Amino acid sequence: MRIILIKSISYGGLLDMMYLAKDGSISKRRIKVIQVGESSFRAYCYLRGSKRTFTIG
Repeated sequence: MRIILIKSISYGGLLDMMYLAKDGSISKRRIKVIQVGESSFRAYCYLRGSKRTFTIG
């Protein structure tokens, strides 16, 4: 998973992902990855129109 996220930064591409919220709801997100850490990553979320931090699961 981390490798795909890191590569998307290099290529500047958008990713579609399925997102599982803390409350158990699932949504599909289109994102542009900004930064990748050990257990999370920062991305611009086009659904919410803002930068978000996501946990790598």
